Amino acid sequence: MPILEWKECFTLGIEQFDNHHRHLVDLLNRAHDDYLADADVVRLTATLHEFFDYAMYHFKIEEQYMEEIGYAGYAEHLEYHRNFSGQVAAMEHDLTQVWRNLPMEMLSFLQNWLTYDITIADADYVRFSAGNNLKECA
Repeated sequence: MPILEWKECFTLGIEQFDNHHRHLVDLLNRAHDDYLADADVVRLTATLHEFFDYAMYHFKIEEQYMEEIGYAGYAEHLEYHRNFSGQVAAMEHDLTQVWRNLPMEMLSFLQNWLTYDITIADADYVRFSAGNNLKECA
């Protein structure tokens, strides 16, 4: 059972970023499935690390795009990425050092973050690029 289902309104209209977001949703759901199936710590941790690594790759490409289009909110979006990166670093440390009930808390955090990232943060630069012609996600 997925923790986050892809909604058509998640589609931003930039194929590369839509593909990135779909992949992140898939990775999050795979981690959730691993958690529900009581997968061993190594497997679940590997999936979460893959999610984190891919999110950092996505940020790099996205930041280049925002800079190219002269996105007015670039500095704020960059700070948003840096804050998430810091939270991820703390979670990765906790994954290897603490464990306990952390996976479900982490999965819930990532679900909320990814939904916000697609529908609010990323949709803003897409609206900027498309001249405000992007529909809101309900």
